[in-house]
Amino acid sequence: MQIVSSYRKFISKALLVFSIASFLSCSEKASEYFDPRGTDYAGPNECTSCHKQIHDDFIHTGHFNSTADVRLSEFEKFHKNGALFTFGSGESIALAQADSTLDLEVMQHGKMIQSYALDMVFGFRHAQTFGSWNKKKLYEMPVSYYIGEKQWGTSPGYPSDKPFFERSIPKDCFACHTSNAAERPLTTRSDQRNMVNMEMTDDIDPKTVVHGIDCERCHGPGKSHAKSPVKGSIACFSQLTRQQRLDACAVCHSGNDGMKMKSRFEFRPGDAMSNFYSPSPNTEYDVHGNQYGLLTQSNCFQKSRTMDCMTCHNPHKDKPANDKMYNQTCMGCHAAPKHSPETIASNPSNCIGCHMPAQQSRAVKYKLNGETLTRSYQLRTHRIGLYPESSNPK
Repeated sequence: MQIVSSYRKFISKALLVFSIASFLSCSEKASEYFDPRGTDYAGPNECTSCHKQIHDDFIHTGHFNSTADVRLSEFEKFHKNGALFTFGSGESIALAQADSTLDLEVMQHGKMIQSYALDMVFGFRHAQTFGSWNKKKLYEMPVSYYIGEKQWGTSPGYPSDKPFFERSIPKDCFACHTSNAAERPLTTRSDQRNMVNMEMTDDIDPKTVVHGIDCERCHGPGKSHAKSPVKGSIACFSQLTRQQRLDACAVCHSGNDGMKMKSRFEFRPGDAMSNFYSPSPNTEYDVHGNQYGLLTQSNCFQKSRTMDCMTCHNPHKDKPANDKMYNQTCMGCHAAPKHSPETIASNPSNCIGCHMPAQQSRAVKYKLNGETLTRSYQLRTHRIGLYPESSNPK
């Protein structure tokens, strides 16, 4: 009898251990990362374990922060006593803090007549535009926050006479400001994604949005690399040709006016941009959006066999907000430029201030609160050249 009792105790303990192990195993499986882009994606946490310093630098870049969820903690940053913007109709926009959201409220005669939750923000360094979800559409708010001016103004292209809330943000905007946005999650490998099964409508399931530009947006799906980090298991830019490196940036930095043949979300490093959309016949590129087109018009680029975007930009780490680092890059090739004494006296070592001046965008215009004149968004041109009008470079 004692043997039978001991045997039963052993079986009970074994079953208990097995049950706990099964529970932990199931819990682990239940919490496994699911990526809406496809089963061959690993997610950003897998990259951090081996590339911590790159990750720590990258999370502070404009690319990584190109979109985000709106956080309640940002209320003080954006809040102003009174109206953020007053329209010609007399209606005004105010910011309110709700239980779990920041809301834009439309005020008329001191009373709130409409309210919209701020769900998503586009932009990080220069300006921030907000969106509010309604089912599978994200609607752009009529006012944006301009960081340089520390003021609110109309969102680009919006009227200043009355607030307008009916403009949904198309999927093409998500294609360069996020790492994924789709009508539904993809439950197969990402190479099964195409225009027919994922891009027939502009509907977006908010749960499919992967904010910002993450590691796998530029390097491609990384699950196989995370499991076995051997050469060839993920795209390495040092192994790409010059044109392939350029195309990896140009897929988003070459404007949005060409004829689309494939979704940008399908692009993988090594692909040819010409297979995704045909360029616009217009060669008067705007400073906003077509940095690649402007760069290719530069003598510096045309005379070089190696110059690409990464000659000046480190995609993993933003340079300080001054010109010195970029000027040092210029001096690497132009160690003894021929300048007049007047130029040297007025602008010593300010290469990009004269040869890549800030210019007004023809596409992005806005009005700040209380102003009657329309402003043009200013960005530094990527067409390197001679600009006699740049007597006071910025």
